[in-house]
Amino acid sequence: MGDEVTALAELNTARRAQEQKYNLPDGSLGVAAGLTGQALIEGIMTEKYISGFMNPESYNDWKRTNLPAIVPYNGKPIPRRLYYSSDERNANPNIPPPSQQPLRNENDPGDNY
Repeated sequence: MGDEVTALAELNTARRAQEQKYNLPDGSLGVAAGLTGQALIEGIMTEKYISGFMNPESYNDWKRTNLPAIVPYNGKPIPRRLYYSSDERNANPNIPPPSQQPLRNENDPGDNY
């Protein structure tokens, strides 16, 4: 929204909250100081990903922004869409086999898959 001072303060507030939540020493997650522009956005999105890890919203944020920069394991691509569950596959005969499904959804703006 153009208010980098408030955004930086909120980023540091989020880090302090994570320290308290997980009983970490004060300041152990560091202090984001002097971040502006793209570096600030990257810091915010990284913190958001960490705090929401294993939540589908973090996955959707990552797909939308490609932040944080995630390194794929063993050179394998990170899925850009969720696969159909075996329950859905058993109940719905119209699902194509995984090899015929697209690697990503049409509305996925990301470019690293």
